[in-house]
Amino acid sequence: MVLSANYKRLFNAFRQKNDYKFGLLSKEPVIVKSSRVIEVPLLEGVLYLFKTETKKEALEEALKNSPKSNHKFIKKNLKHLNQSIHLSMYTIRYDEKEKRVLLQLNKKWVKDILKDIRNLTHAKHPHYKVMIKAVNEYITYLKNAAAKSYTTPEQVNRWQIFIRRNVIEGLTSIHGIPKKEAEKIWKRYVKKFYLE
Repeated sequence: MVLSANYKRLFNAFRQKNDYKFGLLSKEPVIVKSSRVIEVPLLEGVLYLFKTETKKEALEEALKNSPKSNHKFIKKNLKHLNQSIHLSMYTIRYDEKEKRVLLQLNKKWVKDILKDIRNLTHAKHPHYKVMIKAVNEYITYLKNAAAKSYTTPEQVNRWQIFIRRNVIEGLTSIHGIPKKEAEKIWKRYVKKFYLE
């Protein structure tokens, strides 16, 4: 498994406290970047983040740095980040409480990963260790993605509970392992979510 896009420049944009409030996601470049507009090329297209206080300022900045043929698209798609921009793995959203834009895991992407784990744990394998190895790969994948985003301990705890329940169910109902032994296998062999 690999990350579905190279998000390195996106991570860099959110590494420190930022003052982005407006954004625009386009399939192709539509704006020439400036000191108030950062451009982040992604697999999903080009993300523009604006360092402006109002939508009017962001719109003026975008329009003066783009050809007229792009103006209609920009006016329609430029939005305040409290409305969120969804990428395949991440969501970009302005948080009123934090007073900044946060990079969070896309809920649908996480749901799909957890669904894959559930299907995996409830399928028959030649040996339970095959299932554990595959679950650990998914955990590493999810953990690496979470480490680059704003993830709360409550979210991580929910994932851990979900994965534990499904691994124990798979070990007992599919592989016929007694529950006490399944618990020991969980503790000993399954990776846990300790985010650095």
